Amino acid sequence: MLSPKLIPTPLLDRKDRPPIEIRYRPPQARFRIPYLFFHLLALLVRVLWLWLLGRMTEERLGDLLRDFCQRMGVLWIKLGQLVSMRADLAPPGVRAQLAKLLDRVQGFPGETAVRLIEKELGRPLDNYFSYFEETPLAAASIGQVHKARLRNGTWVAVKVRRPDIVRVGASDMAFIRFLIGWIERLGIKPEARWADMMWELHEAMLEELDYRFEATNLRRMKKSLRRHGIYVPHVFGRYCTPAILVMEFIQGVLMSDYLLMARLDPGRLTAWREENRVKPGRIARQLVHSLFRQTFEENLFHGDLHPGNIVLLRDSRLAFLDFGSLGSMERDLSRTLDLYLQALGRRQYSKMVDIFFLFAPSLPPSNLAECKSEMIRRLQAWGLRCRVPELPYPEKSFNSIQDELMRYAATYRVSLVWTFFRMIRALTTMDASLRELIPHADFHSLVNDYYRKRVARTRGRLIAKLRAGSQNVSEWFELQDRVVDDLRFRSGIVRRAAQVFEQASSSISLFFSRLFAQTAALCLFVAVFLVLNFFHQHQRSAVTPFLPGAAIEVLDRVPFLDAQVWTLLLCLLLYGCRSFMVLSRRCRDQEGNEEQR
Repeated sequence: MLSPKLIPTPLLDRKDRPPIEIRYRPPQARFRIPYLFFHLLALLVRVLWLWLLGRMTEERLGDLLRDFCQRMGVLWIKLGQLVSMRADLAPPGVRAQLAKLLDRVQGFPGETAVRLIEKELGRPLDNYFSYFEETPLAAASIGQVHKARLRNGTWVAVKVRRPDIVRVGASDMAFIRFLIGWIERLGIKPEARWADMMWELHEAMLEELDYRFEATNLRRMKKSLRRHGIYVPHVFGRYCTPAILVMEFIQGVLMSDYLLMARLDPGRLTAWREENRVKPGRIARQLVHSLFRQTFEENLFHGDLHPGNIVLLRDSRLAFLDFGSLGSMERDLSRTLDLYLQALGRRQYSKMVDIFFLFAPSLPPSNLAECKSEMIRRLQAWGLRCRVPELPYPEKSFNSIQDELMRYAATYRVSLVWTFFRMIRALTTMDASLRELIPHADFHSLVNDYYRKRVARTRGRLIAKLRAGSQNVSEWFELQDRVVDDLRFRSGIVRRAAQVFEQASSSISLFFSRLFAQTAALCLFVAVFLVLNFFHQHQRSAVTPFLPGAAIEVLDRVPFLDAQVWTLLLCLLLYGCRSFMVLSRRCRDQEGNEEQR
């Protein structure tokens, strides 16, 4: 359990915190598909009407989509969250509104939560809790949280799943799969890889709908985050079911309350920080470094670190909440992302863009040299902004440059794999906290600081084992694997660069193929013109009756030449026509061979 020494003084009263909006209507499970179709059609009609009136803006469209997702339920909220991460799928104004689905959603009545708990546990609520607060503390897309006290006096947080969410979710998934199928058939943004998005959505719902997965995640992360100095609440497994999760209640200050107080009363916030020895810069570094350690050293990271899931404790300590959305990546993808951030920290922007292309499952048949040059220029401009402490944080944040790169790459139909966005989502949700904690920070310094400490940790573990005479040499093999991985991924960059070069040469081949074909056609046209001139000058009666007067006037202006000269010119033109046709066919064959490779 959390040590009382780490519990800070309160920062915000409950009455000062915006209450959870309670607006619940039982989902229509029986006629769900017609219900979804009707509301989607109503949304499209409303959007079209506002567009015709000239009142449609990005923010307005995003607000309509956010309201639609929230009214339709959990699966649509998750879909909106996924779209909000993709700069290549929606404009900034729309994504900004959809990103609000990460924070606060509408809750359901406490009486409904009580009935669900009693149904799951099989006994009246009083048999388990001496106190239960029916007003929810927080609400999310899957469920909501209530404060309670066990019979033994322990304060706990009870997470209750939304009613009928499993039954309704199956119908919603079928409907979304139907929509995605039509989007793919119509060829709308095929580079978005809609099938992969459906897989991500399905896997996320599978894990998050069963709270037993989160209970297991809590136990796993409690062990790993202890080494980071981050506290994870204790889970009470005997009270946990697929629809109920009971865990330790953390008496701390939510980061969301910290951000709210920074807007309402900065002076009071400063006094609270001094009283509880909370240093914003230290907290920011701990957040970023812990996320990197989870991702690259442990391959199990918290994927939803928005301000409502971060708790501030005394002495700049932290606690994390809500472990229903853990992320992990394949080793290859993790090492590629590791190299990507290393290149960013060292300001090796050309290398960084090369690695960026490795996240794309395939590259389009276009010349990406111009795309790469422009992305490097944008990274250099961002790097210069990072050196100016006085500039606003949004202009220097990692998320801003990532959005810019993805939007520009999308113009060349370069789209990244969906698994790449697991880590990006974690950084995106953390960005709201970093904006207030370190508004003048340089992300390059944060990244470099992490890698220096990682090298020190690795070296320290090796030295400790050698001094202890340990026979476990797994760290040595891990270092060797890292070297091999670096060589392999660098060769991957070379291969992808070669692929870009091949695609550029393919475009050049296509250009010359068409140029040679048109030149051959021109030669053929001139040859026909010479034949007409020959007959007009030497066999006038053979062609004059069949030609219009304007054509005869043009032919009369051509100087008179001997038959041998006309024959020589005609042979040269026919030879040129044949040569250009051969060159055109060779260029076309070369392009086909490159596409097959």
